[in-house]
Amino acid sequence: MPHHDFAAGVVVFHVDADAARTYLVIKSAGGHWELPKGHAEPGETWRQTAVRELREETGVDDIQLIPEFSRQIRYVFRDRNKGIIYKTVRFALGRTQSTAIQISDEHTDFAFLAFEQALERLTHIGTRAVLRDAEQFMQSRIALVQSSASG
Repeated sequence: MPHHDFAAGVVVFHVDADAARTYLVIKSAGGHWELPKGHAEPGETWRQTAVRELREETGVDDIQLIPEFSRQIRYVFRDRNKGIIYKTVRFALGRTQSTAIQISDEHTDFAFLAFEQALERLTHIGTRAVLRDAEQFMQSRIALVQSSASG
């Protein structure tokens, strides 16, 4: 019998003093580079799950979620114990002021990278698509602000 699993995560970005935007990627103990995410607990909304998992996996506790952004990916994989798992992961987008990361024992490394470098580093195609959507969203917001300022 297939198992269905739900998780939530955050595309985390930081803007430095030079206005350069970088994205947080983390390396799992299994060697995959990914975005912070994890399993939902009973009674949590997906955003609550995303924020809790971010805090547990990275120590980031100042995340400012951007409510207009939400992306979802689905994939299937085989687990040795559970068999086939259909997984759905929903991602928020959020800004942190801090780059002081304390990764959990589930992870071995992290990096704040410019968009192109983060895109190259991510292991899975679905996660790369989420990052692309987040970057496009950020670019469209910047363009909107600039056009409003000049108009």
